[in-house]
Amino acid sequence: SNRASGFDSAYKETTKGWKRNLEAFAVGGIEYVDQIMLDYPGPDCNSIQGQWKSFEDMYRQGYTKSLSVSNFSPAQLDCI
Repeated sequence: SNRASGFDSAYKETTKGWKRNLEAFAVGGIEYVDQIMLDYPGPDCNSIQGQWKSFEDMYRQGYTKSLSVSNFSPAQLDCI
């Protein structure tokens, strides 16, 4: 979530979000997504790092095949 501030809060909220989405997709038999995109970076580097760590965990668990970003400034990209 881009509204969460700080690593832990951003990690927890982002994880809650993708898990909720995967539960909804599972109703249709979808077990993973080809790509997940972080397109609303958090308010600071710690928050962005929390969001990205959550997505890395999603990737490691096999729920997505690739990670991407959008709407990031060069400074925000440097955070990850």
